[in-house]
Amino acid sequence: MHQIEQKSLQQDLKIGDIDVVIAFFQNCYHLRDWLLVSRPTLKGPLEKFFRTHFEMGACRDICNGFKHKDLDRPTHDNDFNLYREYDHLEAIGRGGNSPVRHRVVFAVGSGIRKFDIFELAGSCAELWKQFLIENGLGVIAD
Repeated sequence: MHQIEQKSLQQDLKIGDIDVVIAFFQNCYHLRDWLLVSRPTLKGPLEKFFRTHFEMGACRDICNGFKHKDLDRPTHDNDFNLYREYDHLEAIGRGGNSPVRHRVVFAVGSGIRKFDIFELAGSCAELWKQFLIENGLGVIAD
């Protein structure tokens, strides 16, 4: 994932790169299912974890949205949007970075929550690490 993020700073991503990003969110969410089966006592803490952290609900919506195409019970937004944003200032700058950023946006009440897709992925990974440590399941290597 880090390699794709770095690539995105230099050039536009290919569809295969986006597939890897989506696969991250699917596997990130499916860790919940695996933990529920292997440690049934974590059901309550897992439910609280996903209720408490907007990012984990966003992870669930991305996972299930790309799996089922239509979310009938979204955590946040059944019509969330994964999109590319063009930064004109970056394009005319001399930094040499790609002007394209990859975002995901969720409608929340009358507002929206917008994330850089790689920052959201990093937040989800960090939240999982914290959850696993707090529940005596060790540390995940970076």
